[in-house]
Amino acid sequence: MKRFITIFLLHAAIVCLAANSVEILTHPRQITAKEPAELILRTKASVPPSFVKLPEVPGLTWLGSGTSIQQQYVNGRHSIVAERRYSFVVEKEGSYTIPETTINVNRKQEKIKPYTINVKKSNLRTQNTSGEEISIDKAVFAKIFVPEGKNTYFVGEYIPVEVQVFCLSGEKINLGYPKISSGSDDIIYRNYQDVNKENPYFDRPRRTMERIDGRDYICYIFRTEIKTIVTGKLDLKVQAPTEIMVPSSPGRRMSSDPFFDDFFNMGYSYRKIQHTARSEAPELMIKPLPAQPENTYFLGLTGNWKLTSNLSSDKTSVGNAIVLTLTVTGEGGLEGLHPPELKIQNFRVYSPEISKNSNSAEIRYTLIPVKTGKIPIDAKFCTFNTKTGTYDICKVAEEITVETNKGIIPVAPGSNVVDTAIPESQKKEQEEHALAGIMYLKKISDGDTAQKDYFSGWLIGIIGFGILAVIICEILAFFLRGTSTAANRRAAAGKQKKILMKKLKESHSEQVYDLVPEISEYVNNALDLSPGTSLDESAQWIGQKNPELSEELKKLSAGAWAPGAEEFSVERKQRLSKMLAKLVIMLLFMFAPFVIMAEETQDEIIKAYDAGNFKEAREWYMKKLEKSGISPALLYNIGNCYYQEKDFAKALLCYEKAHLLAPRDEAIFRNLELTRRELKLPAVNQLNSPSDIPSYLRDQMTPEEWMIIAAIGLSFLLIAFGLRRFTGPRVTLPIMIVGAIILILGSAMTFSLYKTTYSTDRAIVLEDDVQIRTLPSKQSPLLNNETLKSAETVQIRERRNDWIRIKAGNVVGWVPAGSIGQINGSEFSVF
Repeated sequence: MKRFITIFLLHAAIVCLAANSVEILTHPRQITAKEPAELILRTKASVPPSFVKLPEVPGLTWLGSGTSIQQQYVNGRHSIVAERRYSFVVEKEGSYTIPETTINVNRKQEKIKPYTINVKKSNLRTQNTSGEEISIDKAVFAKIFVPEGKNTYFVGEYIPVEVQVFCLSGEKINLGYPKISSGSDDIIYRNYQDVNKENPYFDRPRRTMERIDGRDYICYIFRTEIKTIVTGKLDLKVQAPTEIMVPSSPGRRMSSDPFFDDFFNMGYSYRKIQHTARSEAPELMIKPLPAQPENTYFLGLTGNWKLTSNLSSDKTSVGNAIVLTLTVTGEGGLEGLHPPELKIQNFRVYSPEISKNSNSAEIRYTLIPVKTGKIPIDAKFCTFNTKTGTYDICKVAEEITVETNKGIIPVAPGSNVVDTAIPESQKKEQEEHALAGIMYLKKISDGDTAQKDYFSGWLIGIIGFGILAVIICEILAFFLRGTSTAANRRAAAGKQKKILMKKLKESHSEQVYDLVPEISEYVNNALDLSPGTSLDESAQWIGQKNPELSEELKKLSAGAWAPGAEEFSVERKQRLSKMLAKLVIMLLFMFAPFVIMAEETQDEIIKAYDAGNFKEAREWYMKKLEKSGISPALLYNIGNCYYQEKDFAKALLCYEKAHLLAPRDEAIFRNLELTRRELKLPAVNQLNSPSDIPSYLRDQMTPEEWMIIAAIGLSFLLIAFGLRRFTGPRVTLPIMIVGAIILILGSAMTFSLYKTTYSTDRAIVLEDDVQIRTLPSKQSPLLNNETLKSAETVQIRERRNDWIRIKAGNVVGWVPAGSIGQINGSEFSVF
């Protein structure tokens, strides 16, 4: 009996293994170079197997994938065969080995052994218009060369490159843009975005006709300029991907017109062949730049540049800013422009501001003298001239007369210093507070610590009578943010606590997860978080003050997705009840003394910021923001701290949030633009053409302000409606028309803002090289190796625990929540 059971179990195990085993095969059996083929993963299961990550095989290009599931009934037995087919193509004959890799099969991961694919040489041939058979390599081929004929260039110098792709006349092809590469992949292209929207790496392609070896060819010419940042030998190679329509039936074309042959179907059928035309350029030598002249500032530019300087004034006073402007014009590409930090004795020098055009740039240094007398300015700036092989030097030699400041500090035109009027006794403190590059911190006052509606008072005054006031107040209550106070919400949480504690006490351990919605609502009211905030987000907010409760709430949130996955013991339920019961009291004691402490230590934090302790200042402002609520000044100061710490993506998020709350604040807007320049992002809210006027005017006010304008239009309509009994249409009709226009304009602008600038879907990537996954899990496969760059703008689609589903361009996938910052959120958080 034991022997029979052993044999039965062994047989069952073999059957199970066979059911989950994966068979690997190719179609067709004999694969030919340049022709598409398929790698098939086959298993006897209901779910097709798949690669966790497509293996990289040199010389093999993956094209796409598809699935199929077949069900069979043979002699009353039911069987299933599931397949996943991966299309690929190889360029040359030989053996290609798919390395050992991991696949998903029947909801598990397994490793498959290396698999070798043998590819035979392609004998594909096509025909020209006269019927002559020609090999694919001669039908489509490429050439790459440097038109100038030089073989030596300087590092950073643009090298003109021309790629020519020759296609046999009359051939049916789909041609893609060529790809230029070198041994170390260190090529930088000139940007042709202005002339070629389709591909910014190349100038607009041209086409000519040429005759080679007695055959007519169409020549496609792609011109570009490249440069490299490393020295030594440079081997340029080009690949031009093409898709060729090769006739699969023999015969002779009846004419030289492909349309005529296709229309009358002259015995031809076609198949698509993937072909890559390749070529190599003669070896180039990249030389390093010669030694920089002593006591000069190199601007990082190579090419043919003209550099001029201008000083805004030769006479000033202590603390009064003057501006040194450098103007650069010429050729060579401005991508390498990196003005150095300038040091001039007896002057405080701010970080340079840069504005660029296509072939010119302006660099502005703001200088503030700190000593009286005749102070010399002696500085030399240089660029490298690739034509002469020498440095072009621009010398600034001026003597500035600096007088004693009499209390009023004017500002030089074009400087980045705010107009101030400071008594002599406070001059020293002003100088200590000055920081280079960005506008200075804002002083936080009681009125800045929370969002408030500054317009309701005069709004009611405009309306002027009771009925209309009620209507407007209802509109404001529906649309405006921040109408509920923390005290009211904590009072509501106190009422909820008794009911929730009773339910927790009476519930069984497995029923606790059913109370998650009520627990989440109670915690949100106690913390004064936005209604609808998930329990996981609430746990993050409470984490700094009560880590134990935060961890318990995170487990509770995760368990709500899969009840029963983790046992909820009686002791754990009692511990949760005690922590929740003390939540409101704990928050009252935590929050109340902090406001007093914050006001007492604000000057110390400003001094810490001035001393370079940016992290300490940022943490202080973050705590104040959590306790007091969002305000433009707090977000602005936090952004300044991030900027000084060189975390430009998070600084951009802070400035964007602050700009939404105060769109006309010049300091916020200036720092926002400066940060965007640091991140090499285009300027926003600019008037470059008449078509920009509507959006520019729309973004000058918040949705609340536009709603007030709409309310004024509504009051006009109501006034006209009331006057209809006393006056004729001559009076009421113009008032109604004006009111209708104002109402429509205000409503349209409000709707447009909520759909664009103030949309809650907008977010910023806060980290570099964020990987996108197909599912909200670290174990899920990556999405086509797509990554997100720091400060890239994405759209939020969904949130699940610690993961966010985003859309970036045409890519939709999941990323960790901490890597994304929501621009228009109800609170300051990463989501």
